[in-house]
Amino acid sequence: MRLAFIILLTIPLTIFSEQVFALRCGHRIVDAGDSKVKILLRCGAADFSETRERRTPKGCTRDSYYEDDSWYIDRYRHQNCRVEIIEVWTYNFGPTKFMRELIFVEGVLDEINMLGYGY
Repeated sequence: MRLAFIILLTIPLTIFSEQVFALRCGHRIVDAGDSKVKILLRCGAADFSETRERRTPKGCTRDSYYEDDSWYIDRYRHQNCRVEIIEVWTYNFGPTKFMRELIFVEGVLDEINMLGYGY
């Protein structure tokens, strides 16, 4: 009896967790490790997208300089720093379904997050 109670309590936690491991687009599934092209073919264009930079390790600072109308990063002073391009795509499936946030690192799907209901 106690085991059944514990199982019933843990099922909603796994269903409604913030990070989702796969996304269904129609009859097709996309998952972490998929490319942007594969997701575009299966799910279509995202409703919203943005690009960010992430520096690793977290202590890295951006020493930059301006030359010829462009910004450059001084890579000689921070050879251990790495700049990753992060893309965030948001899919809105309407008011009766949850929106999904897909996070790409260097063009590969890294994680899928569940947001609130769509609009």
